[in-house]
Amino acid sequence: MVSEQLASDVVDYLQGINSDPDLTAVIFHEENEVAKLRQLTIDAMIIDMRTNLLKETDHFRMKEWQKNKRRDGLTLGAFGYPAVQQFFMQSLGSLFTMSEEAMIEMGVEGFSGVVSTTPAYLMILSRGNSRMVQVKAGMLYCRLEHAGTNRGLIIQPAEQVLQEYPEMKRLYKKVHVTYAEPDQIIQMLAGIGKPAKKVSHSPRRDVMDLIVK
Repeated sequence: MVSEQLASDVVDYLQGINSDPDLTAVIFHEENEVAKLRQLTIDAMIIDMRTNLLKETDHFRMKEWQKNKRRDGLTLGAFGYPAVQQFFMQSLGSLFTMSEEAMIEMGVEGFSGVVSTTPAYLMILSRGNSRMVQVKAGMLYCRLEHAGTNRGLIIQPAEQVLQEYPEMKRLYKKVHVTYAEPDQIIQMLAGIGKPAKKVSHSPRRDVMDLIVK
């Protein structure tokens, strides 16, 4: 992302999209708050990778044939690596088995590079945590993402800190104590800003493959 602050009218426009009394959408764009959220998201990503990397290796598409065959998962392009660097990383991955530590280092490096220039964060909070409230929070996020796209912005989920498993408990509690009221749940956290460059699209399955006939 480009480290350019969001214009105040854009912030007001996006925050004004929500009309649901159960939900609150807040955009943090002051540098001191953004710096805190940047560090929280990086710390949470490190915990998440160290905890879940081995469980999720089946979702990594390091090579083109894997991406084309499965049409899902995580790719190097999605982390913003240049095409030349992707080529060498894919080539080395074909010759040598990458260690868990190397994969963690690669993931954190790519993620930290994106986070370091994130100029603002979007947070969606809810009163209560029923399934209906969760669905409405997801619908609000989709509306905000589409509205941001129309304004030339990208919104990138950074929800690792909101995951509920023992290793993330400390950061989950910290982000809620800092930003939520006692009866609120943070449903989504995402970086928001202008794209610095185009990156390749993540692979997506054909919608007909997901429909049960």
